[in-house]
Amino acid sequence: MESLLTAVSKNLKVITYLNDDILTPEFIVKIFERVDEEEKYSLQRVFKYLPRHVLTPQLLAAATKFGYCLYYIPQELLTREFLMEILNEDLFYIYGFPPELITHEMALLCVQTHGSILRCIPKELITPEIALAAIKSDFIAGEYVPRELLLANDFLLEAVKNNGKILYYIPKELITPEIALAAVSSVGISLEHIPKELITPEIVLIAVTRNGRALEFVPSELITPEIALAAVKSDGWAFNKIPKELITPKIALEAVKKNGAVFFSVPTNLMTSEMILEGLKHIQYNLKNAPKELITPEIALAAVTRNGCLLEDIPKKLITQELVDIAVRKTLCSIKYVPKQFVTKELVNYILTQLPTE
Repeated sequence: MESLLTAVSKNLKVITYLNDDILTPEFIVKIFERVDEEEKYSLQRVFKYLPRHVLTPQLLAAATKFGYCLYYIPQELLTREFLMEILNEDLFYIYGFPPELITHEMALLCVQTHGSILRCIPKELITPEIALAAIKSDFIAGEYVPRELLLANDFLLEAVKNNGKILYYIPKELITPEIALAAVSSVGISLEHIPKELITPEIVLIAVTRNGRALEFVPSELITPEIALAAVKSDGWAFNKIPKELITPKIALEAVKKNGAVFFSVPTNLMTSEMILEGLKHIQYNLKNAPKELITPEIALAAVTRNGCLLEDIPKKLITQELVDIAVRKTLCSIKYVPKQFVTKELVNYILTQLPTE
């Protein structure tokens, strides 16, 4: 028996040639216990060839970790208890469940984690509780909520409180000031779907505070320095959506604090030493765009500490032996940017010790 189990475990197709007296539930369970993870999808197809007498509750219980096997199990043998066990392995297995066996408990369990699963839930099971849970998980679930439920006033308000993006599925004429406010309070970027006539300074401030990228959907006449500052504090990339005439050093600095890469978008005349130093905390970038007069000893040290090759961009008057030593020890190739007077015997010896030997 041991040799047979070994043979079947190595090649699952062997199971289709075994006699019924060998294919006992106990034998199949032992195969489950031995099969490798990468073989499980082959094993589930074996169910197609198993004789009915081996499909016992014991076998089905052992098969729960192979959820797709349910496609090959006679439906009359499927029970709700068995299907719940399969869901514990992977919620997406519900797509293969017979609709009549899906329960409220199963549906709620699945849509709480993956709202899009609502698409396979029988319509008669989609209650306000299940629909709201699905929308909270993923606004795409709105596509599968029955329209008569989705557009009901009380439900719609609760839905946007759970996930403002659900406005994507709502006719513009049904969006009220109350719904608009609830939507951006939930998800700032939902401002995209609010009719322009309902967008107020209050709604804008809430939206960009939740998500700075909502600034992209703010009417230009409503963008103020306060709004711009709130947006970049939420998401530095919002900086690129601010009208140039509203950009101040303070707004630019806050944007760089949130996202160092924004430094490359800051106009040179608005750069400060503090801004350059702040950017270096987040990313390694060259200093070629930074005004030389703003580079301080502190900035020079921070730069070469992050990347020795940034020594290339340091004004010559700020280069010291200490700075050179730090740069080279951080990045060997930075030696090519070291002024000759700082190339010492000790520095050369250090580089030689770091070179690979054959």
